[in-house]
Amino acid sequence: MKQGLTSTPQPIAIALAIAGLIVGLIGAWYWLRSARVPLALPEGEAYDPNLIEPVELELKALTWHVEQSRVNQSTWEAQVRASREIGRLNAIAAVLTAVALVLSTVSAVIAAS
Repeated sequence: MKQGLTSTPQPIAIALAIAGLIVGLIGAWYWLRSARVPLALPEGEAYDPNLIEPVELELKALTWHVEQSRVNQSTWEAQVRASREIGRLNAIAAVLTAVALVLSTVSAVIAAS
């Protein structure tokens, strides 16, 4: 009577597989965080009803353009800050995913031998 291939899993292979799973889940959590980075726009200035508006049309248009440029610059800076944070979180997630891959592969190789 021929017996089939049976082997008991080696404890180190099981430990590496569990470590790979945990590291992979932590990496997925970092990727989830990177997808949810908020865009922190600056608060707008409160409207001052006593503010004197320019009477001349050219000055009024110039004032409006200057204010729009300031708001656009603030929005751009907020987008750059958010992009940096997303990039930082993605880099951490990528490293963790690579570590999880190595741990799982080593676990499979040990279990197969």
